[in-house]
Amino acid sequence: MLLQNIIKSAIQRAGIESSVHEVRPLGEGENNDSYFLALDNGQRLVLRINKGMGGDDLLSDEASALKVLNVPGVPNLVYYDNSVIDGRKWILETYVSGEPVENRLSLDQLRSAGKMLAGIHSHKNHKTGIDLEFLFSEFTKSFGSIDYLKQHPDQRLRSAILAFFDNVKINSSLVASVGQSLIHGDATMSNFLTHDDQVALIDWEFSRFSDPMQDFSTMFYEDIIYNKGKWRIKITPEEKQALKQAYIEEGGDWDESRLQLWIMIDKICASVFLYWRINTCEWPTDQDRMNQYKLDYETICNSLHKNLATSA
Repeated sequence: MLLQNIIKSAIQRAGIESSVHEVRPLGEGENNDSYFLALDNGQRLVLRINKGMGGDDLLSDEASALKVLNVPGVPNLVYYDNSVIDGRKWILETYVSGEPVENRLSLDQLRSAGKMLAGIHSHKNHKTGIDLEFLFSEFTKSFGSIDYLKQHPDQRLRSAILAFFDNVKINSSLVASVGQSLIHGDATMSNFLTHDDQVALIDWEFSRFSDPMQDFSTMFYEDIIYNKGKWRIKITPEEKQALKQAYIEEGGDWDESRLQLWIMIDKICASVFLYWRINTCEWPTDQDRMNQYKLDYETICNSLHKNLATSA
C-alpha cells in the first residue's frame, strides 16, 4: 500500500476530520517507521508504523505508557486500537519538537532530563520487586535461548552471562523490595530531543514498569562509549552529578548500587543483541552500520571482561 494511502487510512480510523498537507520521515528505527504529519486543522502528529519484522506488540506498550503520562516533553497518545494497516500495527501521537542530540547533552539539558525522568518514574503500579532472571530471559529471548547463551560461542560474553546467573540470587536482593515505576526503557541519546536547555523524550516502544535505575543504564556507561554516543554516552563525573542532583531534587530516589547492577545487565544484553545482529540476523544492514556493530561488540565485551576481572 502506498504511504499516502496508509496515512489517509490512519487519519480516518482515528476520526480526524482534516487533510494532511505535509509528510516527512523522522529518523530510522530498528522496529518502526515514523512520519511527521502536518494537518490542515493545525495539528502536528507522528505516525509510527511497525516495519513488520517482529516486535509489533511494542506499539501496544508505547500506547499504554503515553496514555497515563502527562509530562512536558513527552508525546501524548492520539489514537491506538491494536488494528493493522497494510498488515502492520500503527500508532498516532502528538509531535514533540526539538533537535536531535548531535553529541551529548549539556549540563543544563542533563538537569532537564533528570527532572523529566523523576516525573516519569513517579507513575507506579504498586508492585514491588524485580525478577532479574525472568527479565533477562525476556530481553534476550529473540537472540538465543538461555541454554544457548550459557554456552555462548564468545568466551568473554559467556563468562559474563554465567557470572550473572551465578550471582542472580545475590543481585536480586538489591531489587527485591524496589517499587516498580514506569520507565522509558530505551532512554538513549537518539531518543532525546533538545530545545535550548530543555529536553524531550520520544519512542516509547520499550516502556514498562521496572526499577527506575534501569532507565539510567540505557543513557550512559562510565567507562566506554556505545555507538558513538548515540546509544550510550561515556558520562563524566560532572555530567552524572548534574543528572543525579536534578533527579533527586524532583523527588527521584537514586541508588548507586542498583544503577551499577543495571549497567552490567545492560552491557550483557547489548552484547547479546550485537552478536546476533552481526552473526545471525537476516535484516538488511549497510556496511557502515555493520562496522559500528562490530566495533561496539568488541568494546563492550572487553569492558565486561575487565569488570568481571575487577570484581573477582
